[in-house]
Amino acid sequence: MLYPIRKSELILLICFLAVIAGVPVTQTCIELARHERVQAADVFRYEPTANNLRQFEHTLEEKSWFQQQLRPQLQRFLFATLHDTGAKGVLGRDRWLFYRPGRATRIGYNRRNNAPIARASSRRSSDSGTN
Repeated sequence: MLYPIRKSELILLICFLAVIAGVPVTQTCIELARHERVQAADVFRYEPTANNLRQFEHTLEEKSWFQQQLRPQLQRFLFATLHDTGAKGVLGRDRWLFYRPGRATRIGYNRRNNAPIARASSRRSSDSGTN
């Protein structure tokens, strides 16, 4: 049985579609205004191999106006309000911000399973005592 669409559902649907369609349309308009080649069309210019698609995705991310302009502001806002450091950050004492892969290497943790790894210096010291 069909029921009439409520105004709130319609507004939500329109907002969702505007966000989904707005990013590529805005990016295309920006590229055309700058007299640049439209990056989204590159997916049709080259054979769709794994390497070409990875390169296409990397180029889209690199040239994205939203990535360059809005992402840093959103990250700053999320950090200031929710103390969200992002996927690669760790918040330390006194609000110091650390890069997670670098921190894991300095502490001596394996990134794949967060298990402690043996440090080369500790192996050397134990080896030198046996000789």
